[in-house]
Amino acid sequence: SVISSTVSDNAVIKIQAGSIKGAKELSRNGRHFHQFLGIPYGHVSHRFMESEPSKPWEGIKDATEFGSACLQVGQGEEDCLFVNVYTPYLVTI
Repeated sequence: SVISSTVSDNAVIKIQAGSIKGAKELSRNGRHFHQFLGIPYGHVSHRFMESEPSKPWEGIKDATEFGSACLQVGQGEEDCLFVNVYTPYLVTI
């Protein structure tokens, strides 16, 4: 959930784990939306083991690029628990 936000072209919002900076984009049909990419929601220390919640961070995490892809033949990473969020509106609580 969004705890607070500063609405601008590059919105910075505060979520439970810390602050993230996203980007304001324009859709193909001309509507503005905000995107927050690569937000960590979990961490895997060993393959096939249960994941743990992502640890909180200090400062502002850049959420303008996708997180790592999951491990597949020859590429990707085991630590790949990220979520991408797209929203037309930001609400300050």
